[in-house]
Amino acid sequence: MNQRGLGGAVLVLLVALAGCGDGLRGVIGDSAPRDRYETALERSGLGGSVLVRDWQTAARRAIDSAPVYEPPFLESGYLDPARPEARGYRISLRRGQRLNVEFSLRGVDAAPLFAELLELPQDTTFPDRLASADSGEAVLSHEARRDGAVILLIQPELMSGGRYEVRARIGPSLAFPVGGADARAIRSRFGADREGGRRQHEGVDIFASRGTPVLAAAGGLARWVGENRLGGNVIMVRDRQRNEGHYYAHLDSQLISEGTIVEVGDTIGLVGNTGNARTTPPHLHFGIYARGEGAVDPWPYLAPGDTAVPAIAADTSRLGEWWRVGGAGARLAGRPGGEDGRELPAGTVLRGVAGTGVWLRAELIDGTWGFVPASRVVPAAGLGVAPPGTVALERPDSTAVVVDTIAEGDRAVVMGRFGGFDLLQLEDGSSGWALR
Repeated sequence: MNQRGLGGAVLVLLVALAGCGDGLRGVIGDSAPRDRYETALERSGLGGSVLVRDWQTAARRAIDSAPVYEPPFLESGYLDPARPEARGYRISLRRGQRLNVEFSLRGVDAAPLFAELLELPQDTTFPDRLASADSGEAVLSHEARRDGAVILLIQPELMSGGRYEVRARIGPSLAFPVGGADARAIRSRFGADREGGRRQHEGVDIFASRGTPVLAAAGGLARWVGENRLGGNVIMVRDRQRNEGHYYAHLDSQLISEGTIVEVGDTIGLVGNTGNARTTPPHLHFGIYARGEGAVDPWPYLAPGDTAVPAIAADTSRLGEWWRVGGAGARLAGRPGGEDGRELPAGTVLRGVAGTGVWLRAELIDGTWGFVPASRVVPAAGLGVAPPGTVALERPDSTAVVVDTIAEGDRAVVMGRFGGFDLLQLEDGSSGWALR
């Protein structure tokens, strides 16, 4: 089957799948949306086709080459329905942070957009799936259980695409444990020296007026309600979801007893300065202890993320088209905000596929991906016209197939350059490359 015939078969399959609804889910099972789609392709006989393999390869490349993004971010981009494409994002998280992702795909050729959050263990090349959804749900949420990077992968179905949008934010995974307060009330952080450096602070201190309600940061079982020398009046709640203990100390009083099951936000005590805090203003010492690990830093569990998402400066109305580097040149960075990468001389053409902040995400003709400042690029065009007799090639390679020869009276506009070649827009709207 040729590529065109295979494409038609895939379109027929997609129409059939669109009508399956819950019936298909019942046949395939409650796996991730992408798994259900791939299973359907396998059962249709298309699983081993070149088009499907190219689709899977695009996902693998997006994972392997995912650039670093720092939330909060908003990216508006374009996925070309004419070729299998995917986008990857590498995001660093601290234990206790919650990553929230919203995504969408729209356009004439839009179909379900798959989104997966993946972890790449050091001992294997195969990613572990942490969360999965499609654009029917349009939301992914994940709480980091350890420090490290995750990969966000988005990819549409075969022969689908259009304008997409991805918005990512980081926030806390626990409720704030002092009523009416927030992270600004934390004045002593994890790891600070205590007793002249003989020990370190195993939590955070949240200052508030005596008698302020202390709230359960998560649901769980009160395993210990008592007193000790350092903490004074204390409560330890076992958070079974995370297999962690939440330690509330220096309480003026405790309002629950051992064995009480608490829900998030329940008042369990009142702020005080009992124990070794008698000489300090009232505050709650809040600690987190993981079984087999000891104390862990509560700050990422409680700190609010930055909610101010940078606006997009690039002209997103022209995504998917050719752009060229302006007169000052530009650097192709490996990530938004990066200063690495190769220098691109003025006139270099690239395909702009997404805008994020002040950056344009772009692909060079040789397949290199990167980011250029949106202020340094302009739509490709305006570099003159090719003279009659110019030979237009399929790609910037002297051995490439000839697609046209510019005749007298024809107009071939020079859009930009790459290496020793000019990109031409031919009179019929197609493009070609001419040796300069």
